[in-house]
Amino acid sequence: MRIIAAFSWIGTYAPRGWKVSRPALTLLGFSLSLLVVLATAASAQTAEDTEEEDKIPPPVEYDGKGGNEPKLVTRDGMHLAATYFPGTEGKETVPVILLHMYKGDRTEYGQLAAYLQSQGHAVLVPDLRGHGESTTGANLRMPLSATNLARDDFANMVRFDMEALKEFLRAKNNEGLLNIQKLCVVGAEMGASVARYWTRLD
Repeated sequence: MRIIAAFSWIGTYAPRGWKVSRPALTLLGFSLSLLVVLATAASAQTAEDTEEEDKIPPPVEYDGKGGNEPKLVTRDGMHLAATYFPGTEGKETVPVILLHMYKGDRTEYGQLAAYLQSQGHAVLVPDLRGHGESTTGANLRMPLSATNLARDDFANMVRFDMEALKEFLRAKNNEGLLNIQKLCVVGAEMGASVARYWTRLD
């Protein structure tokens, strides 16, 4: 408030020789003081936002090569790539798996995953087999791609990929970092089909 008072007095003490009216200078002074107050408020909000962001753990990348711990490897030997956004609510954290479309990958959900994490959820975003970086496996003669997937490969997304993802989250559950009983699965197009068939099996 001292800043407002100081600026508002500009018009009162303006030299009499100035061609700009004193009321105009007073208005200018008030405008300047208002700008300072708004800038101070914005700075405080930015500091508060930064402090809030500091509480959110950074996402963890799993590269699909089986070199990360815990490894995201399916029972039939596929190495799945995924990004894991840790939750912030401890044992009450709701885990969410986001499944991409055909010929898509986990980057489709970057913004949504970050938003869900900011709400406290733990989010696991995989590349399903043959997509993104999930192209290699112990039993493969050549890398998989979306264009060379067979019918069995789509079935194995349901049978094996989803089970590996759930086991990953179950390990987090056992560490007290989330509640696996609250698991949600969200999918688009192909991902929605995988989610639907897997929930029936599960």
